[in-house]
Amino acid sequence: MGGRVKYFESSDSAIKREINEELGIECNKVQFVTTIQNFFEYQNTSIHEILFMYKLDLDEHIKNIPNNHNQNNIDYVYVNLTDIPELDIRPEKAKEIILKQIDIQPLFIDRNSTK
Repeated sequence: MGGRVKYFESSDSAIKREINEELGIECNKVQFVTTIQNFFEYQNTSIHEILFMYKLDLDEHIKNIPNNHNQNNIDYVYVNLTDIPELDIRPEKAKEIILKQIDIQPLFIDRNSTK
């Protein structure tokens, strides 16, 4: 899932709004993890993406979320943590953070990824 932070909106407010808009869930247990700056080329355009990573507690809601869904041309699927090593998640640093739950620094910069 993804989305955009609106003008004058904090990133934690944005993630709560996006979860509500895309999944219909009120999520208040939101914990900031880190920020990743990602530089890549996409369709002959140089992109600078700023990714805010959050850890969410959706356990009480997960049974109400369809496993695979398309709403407003937004595709999402949830997977078990054990399935993540086989998935192509970019930037790679995000996948590493999810899998290893490494002792993270406040900011990562990834200039070598492609999307």
